[in-house]
Amino acid sequence: MTRMTILGSRNDLPRGRRPNKEGKEQRTRAEREDVERRRQQEDAEAAIVDNEGMRARYGDLEHPVEISLLDEVVRMPAGKQVTFRARLHTQRSESTKFDIIVLRHRGFIIQGVLSTYCEHIFKIRSTILRVFRDTLDDLDHLEINTPKLQPAATESGAEVFRVNYFGRKAFLAQSPQLMKQMAISADFGRVYEIGPVFRAENSNTHRHLTEYTGLDIEMSIQQDYHEVFHVLDMVMKVDMVMKNIKAISSMRPELERVRETWPSEDFEWLEQTPVIPFPEAIQMLRDDGPDVEEEDLSTPDEIRLGELVHQKYGADFYIVDRLPISARPFYTANDGKKSTNSFDMFVRGQEIGTGGQRINDPIKLRESMRNSGIPESDMEEYLSAFDWGMPPHGGAGLGLERIITFFLDPPDVRLASLFHRDPHSLPVKAPSIPHPEADTTKLRTSEDGELPPAMRPILHGLTTDSKCGETAGPEPPLGMFRRMESKQQKGVFKVKEVDALDGKFQRRCHARIEEWKAARNTKGKQVYLTEIVPWRDTGHRRYFVAESAPSAHANADANKKSKPNGNPTSSSDQPKINTLVVLTRLSPSKGYQLKWALDFPQSAHEAIEAAVQAALSAVPDEPVTFGAAVSESFIAKHGIGGFRARFMERTYKGGVKATELGEIVKFFE
Repeated sequence: MTRMTILGSRNDLPRGRRPNKEGKEQRTRAEREDVERRRQQEDAEAAIVDNEGMRARYGDLEHPVEISLLDEVVRMPAGKQVTFRARLHTQRSESTKFDIIVLRHRGFIIQGVLSTYCEHIFKIRSTILRVFRDTLDDLDHLEINTPKLQPAATESGAEVFRVNYFGRKAFLAQSPQLMKQMAISADFGRVYEIGPVFRAENSNTHRHLTEYTGLDIEMSIQQDYHEVFHVLDMVMKVDMVMKNIKAISSMRPELERVRETWPSEDFEWLEQTPVIPFPEAIQMLRDDGPDVEEEDLSTPDEIRLGELVHQKYGADFYIVDRLPISARPFYTANDGKKSTNSFDMFVRGQEIGTGGQRINDPIKLRESMRNSGIPESDMEEYLSAFDWGMPPHGGAGLGLERIITFFLDPPDVRLASLFHRDPHSLPVKAPSIPHPEADTTKLRTSEDGELPPAMRPILHGLTTDSKCGETAGPEPPLGMFRRMESKQQKGVFKVKEVDALDGKFQRRCHARIEEWKAARNTKGKQVYLTEIVPWRDTGHRRYFVAESAPSAHANADANKKSKPNGNPTSSSDQPKINTLVVLTRLSPSKGYQLKWALDFPQSAHEAIEAAVQAALSAVPDEPVTFGAAVSESFIAKHGIGGFRARFMERTYKGGVKATELGEIVKFFE
């Protein structure tokens, strides 16, 4: 029972007198002491009480040998593991991933994050990796490590990450497939690898990652490729794992903790894993109702097939055998018709891996590469291993994250990866303002903590909205791009790349160049940096023009000047060349130079900008230079000085100003 002190009420005081300040402080102090006594009593009772509800939820109460005091815990460095006794005051669920808990003890309050599934799921992941290694080591497999930078794509060029390898093209490995086969050629017999796999697939689904951990094996075969999935079957089977190590029994607490967050049923295995031929799987789906194509299975078809297999065989783990040629990579052995010596492994209707027999005949392998559009020049090292002799062999690759996901049944494969990578990873950071020192949305780091003076953002051409902090300044000419696109859609002009060997086009363009030169001669002093000869070395140049259709006035004039038979002259039917942009190839490493950008007289407004944009868009992955520009000042070098340098500087500045060569620099910028 809690003792309470009854204080006198205001009505007990003599009339006309009010409580003084000292009496008010005494009452406040007494109330605090009473609250503290009650809190300590509750903490003491909670420390010794271990009721059934507490045991059911948190297990038996453990009595650690060393306990840290809370007043010491709050002063300990971050990352240190401590043991302390406290009462769970409240627990608030924030999401399916973690809870917020509040602990109290003797006046101290500690808030923490409770997220046990994350730790347990990665303990299970670590155990699966250990089982995979130990089982294959017992089966005389040798672990290898292969490079992840490769000269060519192993599966499909559209699904690889390209890397700039010191100016040369390289790719992140889609799988260690090629290196595994080369190891078999070197008479390694049986190999396996655990390592990262990269897939540039823009798939935003619950089961796809752009980087995952691959479990790959490769082995020479004696009879047929079924030896490969017999090995994997032994690795995946729980009874085989139990015979080798006692890891699964030690994982039981972790499995129960994970299932508290994501309830799932126990996995059902068969002593003899069901092996279903692909035609039979198609027939099972067709008998169920939907008309399924014979090329490959879609994701909904795979899930439905898993349900049908579970109903028929009572198993969650099964294998689909004899996949069609269209669904396999170029190195897969086939029967010469429609089927291949390959298989897919499924868990709960979801694919966790694929494998099969590889082509070991170099002639057939080269033929398969040609049919798949893969150049032999990118695979010379790989093909040499087959030229020197390759035994019959096969292999498979599994995804660790998928095994964990479909075994534990969390909602997303990302939960099985500690630092997952998907198409939304590595987002582009917002660009910073050009002059951070002029940012008026943040306080400066100086002691005064004041905003920068108004003159600084004005000096940089920046102003800031006081409400939303949006910085206003020089903007990209988005309106110009919209107008250019609108004019092309309305047919004001049309931008296209032309064939330089077209004689008619050359004559039309030459006439416009002469008009351009004549118009320039009327503008006073001119400085020619290059001669306008666009038709030299056409094999290393690309030509872009903006053309407009003949105007109605031009058509009327053409009708008046028509021939006796009534046909107008050919010149009136030709579209008018507004601009000419020429790109010159410099070298594979240097890219292109925009050699000429000619805006002919009486051309459509913004046609030159549209033609330049089209030329730059035609070479998106290549560097483009606009050539040499003009310096605004004369810089004296060795051997020139004194009066001669000053005289040359004045002469140079006068020439640049008179001929307006500085405008070229502004155009390049």
